[in-house]
Amino acid sequence: METATVYTANNGSPAAFKAVIHRLNELCRQKLKGYDEGICYGMPAYKRNGVPELAFDFRDNCLKLYVMKHDLLNRFRQQLRGLSIGKGCIWFTRPEDLDFDVIGHILDTICGSSRTAH
Repeated sequence: METATVYTANNGSPAAFKAVIHRLNELCRQKLKGYDEGICYGMPAYKRNGVPELAFDFRDNCLKLYVMKHDLLNRFRQQLRGLSIGKGCIWFTRPEDLDFDVIGHILDTICGSSRTAH
């Protein structure tokens, strides 16, 4: 089931955000091999062994990327400077704020840390 594709079509996000959400989801599918894609807490999420490790949501006019491994997210704070970053969430208020190279590195690190943890 193309969970994020259905989510993107029905979440009310503007067209420019729909395009980056689609691209983000494709990158997740490419990088997070062995993860299960599904809906968790009403948003697309990628789970490993039943535990969500990454999710995203469009709400309140911004895209939120949730990285459940907070220590991992901390490694990328410098590369994400200029964005609002919480304990485990990155807020993108404009589609052009998404740096897919950095996000790809985050996904690679998530995948690598999951392999060593299991």
